[in-house]
Amino acid sequence: MNAKVKFFRNIVANLVLIVVLGVTIFFVTSMGSPAVSVLEPVSRGESGESVSIMVKVNATSSREHVESMLSIFSQHEVRTTFFVSGVWAGEHMELLQKMHADGHEIGNLGFFNKDHKSLGAERTREEIELTHRLVKNAIGVEMTLFTPPAGNFSPQTLAVAEELGYITVVGLRSTDSLSDVIPGDLITLYPTNTNVTALTQILTTIRQANLRITTVSDLIAH
Repeated sequence: MNAKVKFFRNIVANLVLIVVLGVTIFFVTSMGSPAVSVLEPVSRGESGESVSIMVKVNATSSREHVESMLSIFSQHEVRTTFFVSGVWAGEHMELLQKMHADGHEIGNLGFFNKDHKSLGAERTREEIELTHRLVKNAIGVEMTLFTPPAGNFSPQTLAVAEELGYITVVGLRSTDSLSDVIPGDLITLYPTNTNVTALTQILTTIRQANLRITTVSDLIAH
């Protein structure tokens, strides 16, 4: 075999080896790692006249505070979105039913108060699915909105939520900055004594800004 033929055979062999290694690495990587979403969570709506209040009812939320908030919303004829944890909903089924009966939207807060930024794909899936089934069985609602309890998430969180048919929503505005509330804002509230005491004034401030309060789904659909 002359040197020229041997040289070209070595080149072809090396090219084949590179292709085989590349294909192997691709399959190993794609099979061994969970899909990661490139999506961003929704942090505001596009409405020109509305805001929404995201009430996060976590595992330790007080029954009395939730009841008080429902009463105030009813007095002011406000319909918004309650994100409930599975643990809380399971222990307060009648209040979950009242939220729904009062016309509020119900969203998914996961089952426990977990930091979703540190959860694996399977645990994230369990958190969302368990709460989804519980709420569906209780009030017949197929939830489509998910928010992580403390606002912590990873790209994997978004990927799993999307896989389960959910939109991940993260409210960025707190009651500390309501003096300059603007259309499209997602305002996060927890059922605490402080927020219950301030709720009437919060609603008044929003309306004085000539803004309507609506559900999260309605807000982000615009």
